[in-house]
Amino acid sequence: MDQHEIDELLEAVWTCAERGEHSADAVKGRCHIPLTPEMLDRLDREGLIACAGDKVLLTRKGKLRATVIVRRHRLSERLLVDLLRMPLNKIETPACEFEHLAGDAVWDGICTLLGHPRECPHGSVIPEGTCCREARLTAENAVIPLSGLCAGASGTIAYMRAGGKERLQKLLSFGFSPGAEIKVIQKTPVYVLGFDHSKIALDPCIIADIFIWKKVLQEIPAGQ
Repeated sequence: MDQHEIDELLEAVWTCAERGEHSADAVKGRCHIPLTPEMLDRLDREGLIACAGDKVLLTRKGKLRATVIVRRHRLSERLLVDLLRMPLNKIETPACEFEHLAGDAVWDGICTLLGHPRECPHGSVIPEGTCCREARLTAENAVIPLSGLCAGASGTIAYMRAGGKERLQKLLSFGFSPGAEIKVIQKTPVYVLGFDHSKIALDPCIIADIFIWKKVLQEIPAGQ
């Protein structure tokens, strides 16, 4: 077995456990590679799973590894659907391939770009990563909705919530991305943002998907 095959098997055990299914037959039905008793025996010996009769369970060591690969797979699905607009029935194979191509730092960047999504396009929970925990811990003091800023304030985009693939596509088409500097020029009668040496008017529903690292600048002089 190579590392990809081990990951596929652990992911299958994880997915079955979410459904309350723990039998070897259930795992075999969810696995994308042919499953043999020898493969289960090897993972049992390596301490990644525990086989008890017909039951296949993840050990603590196996769960830690499965968490990583499940997170990557489900973020891959979000990326393919939200940004590349692929239909749900076409994403399984590329998501399986893509989940092995990058390290944790890249996946945290993808998660941040997508707005730390909680669920994959099929409605399954995406295990949170370090970036999600840091965003949650700092949100009260440092990360706020762009809509919470008054006119004349600005900050750096922390992340953009995947409130819908059309809205996310629109934000990306403007060049908005984590790390970009943005400034609120006015809030009424419409939102006007200063971005990349230009001004852009956006609907409040799109503004609601942008979260920033708070940084208050000087007020805009009256009349501007």
